[in-house]
Amino acid sequence: MAVFGRAFLATVEWEGGYVNDPDDAGGETRYGISKRQYPDEDIQGLTLERARELYKRDYWDALGLDKLNSQPCAEKVFDMAVNMGMGVATRCLQRACNYLISRSKEVKVDGKLGKRTRSAANWITRNSTGGRRLLLALRGYHFGHYGWLVEGPDTRYEKFAAGWLERALG
Repeated sequence: MAVFGRAFLATVEWEGGYVNDPDDAGGETRYGISKRQYPDEDIQGLTLERARELYKRDYWDALGLDKLNSQPCAEKVFDMAVNMGMGVATRCLQRACNYLISRSKEVKVDGKLGKRTRSAANWITRNSTGGRRLLLALRGYHFGHYGWLVEGPDTRYEKFAAGWLERALG
């Protein structure tokens, strides 16, 4: 089963410290925790430990990522959830699973990470080859979402393209 600590450290490394970029949809953030998402939090004074608590409760536990067998895949879904939202991240996982399994075992792409989605992901990752393939598919869908944003009508996202590419493929 996947563990939170490694996922948290990897995501915080991507998210960095305090940022208040007007072009960032998250607005004021620290460690990726945004004022828009957490209006009652003191973002400038947010501690790393408090960020860890929020991420564990509101992302990792809420998605049940500890029930995934593949640590790298759980880390990728967690990172996507933090950066793009839980619904988008879950739909990426569901599409990645459906890409790799037969149509008779497909899961509904509804943005809800439930038992069927976890079972499909765990079935795919039952061996190292499947785990590697699911991670590659997740990276592809992660990148695809960023591409959709960068190529869309909102030009403010263009400046994030290079960093997003690295994050998606990492």
